[in-house]
Amino acid sequence: MTRTTERRGKPRAEERSYFIFEIVEWQPDYLLSINHDRYPLRPYNEYTNIRLSAVCVHPQKWAGRTARISVAGEENFMTPEVFKRDPEWKPNCVAAIYLPATNGDFSVTVPIERLPFLMMAFSEGMFRYLLLWGPPLKHSRSLSSELHFERTVDLSEY
Repeated sequence: MTRTTERRGKPRAEERSYFIFEIVEWQPDYLLSINHDRYPLRPYNEYTNIRLSAVCVHPQKWAGRTARISVAGEENFMTPEVFKRDPEWKPNCVAAIYLPATNGDFSVTVPIERLPFLMMAFSEGMFRYLLLWGPPLKHSRSLSSELHFERTVDLSEY
């Protein structure tokens, strides 16, 4: 009798947890340029970001690792063109974490309309932590499906 490699039953649930970063410093960033793409959709490119310097404080295994994080505003974020063409399309993450032993660097994308709110909150000291929900790091990388900015975090709850 030949064995089958097909799994039966429910697929195993993927392990997920929070990555918590303490924000050390932030600054606004803005860029306007002529669009030199081969097939441009518009004549200009515009980038509005908030640059964060942060330290991972949870999970303990990754605590102390530093990261530069770009919070990028994107037009039509909530209804991107690909979704308009294919309603079955699903995004794969809101943040692609890259957290090697040194010099972590990754981006978080938010609707561009939310950047003024985030800038105001940062300037008033309202956000000190970034929480990202997703699978554990694999090769120093993970795709997070949720993000939260918080003023305070009780690490004993995680």
